[in-house]
Amino acid sequence: MTTEYDDQIIEAREAGRFTELFDLLITRGVVYSDGMFYDLALRDANEAVELIEGENKGRIGITDNYENAYFLRGLVYEGLNEIDLALSSLEDAIAVNRVLNNGVETQKAAGILSQMATLQYAKGDTAEGDFSMSSAISIHRKSANEDDLRPMLYLLVSLKTRGKSYDTQNRLDDALLDYSEAIELIRSISMYINMMSNEGYKELLEWRASIYQRLGRQIEADKDLEEAKSISPL
Repeated sequence: MTTEYDDQIIEAREAGRFTELFDLLITRGVVYSDGMFYDLALRDANEAVELIEGENKGRIGITDNYENAYFLRGLVYEGLNEIDLALSSLEDAIAVNRVLNNGVETQKAAGILSQMATLQYAKGDTAEGDFSMSSAISIHRKSANEDDLRPMLYLLVSLKTRGKSYDTQNRLDDALLDYSEAIELIRSISMYINMMSNEGYKELLEWRASIYQRLGRQIEADKDLEEAKSISPL
């Protein structure tokens, strides 16, 4: 597979422009990964990691994109169904992110943690998945504000995912808290983006109603089910 970046990568590599080379490798690696050319994507990810760790270490400028090499490698290993290797690479990405940000975990770290949680859940490592997702949720909560809705949307997805995990484990009170926070978040976001007419909101109401029913709180369950039935998808 050829890409528009091939000649630029050759030129940057031959000229020793290592920062440019690093960024181009990540960009092309993502293109390969999206196209499911995982062997090619892994080659680019490994070369990018080598620029950080190998003989040219220190020759690329300080960049907040360092962790992208490990994150890309993690996504490629996930595509290859090498889940343990994917998790190891994502853990490396988190460690690099912490170093680059003086121990402060960023929204990028939250995204990596969410990806780790997804893989841990898939492996059946529920406790580890819940821990990773809880860490992501903590970061999202700190970043959520009305000036930037993206952290609020990320928080919504993470709450829904963790809530479902708690639900599956029959941790009803914990699931109820996550579903309720997600529902209130949608209502808050809907001041800016109408999200109360979509299937995701309806689904959350139905999930919470199921929790209420199992807790013997039928009146609250009926209220959620009535609202869910009134929702007409856009």
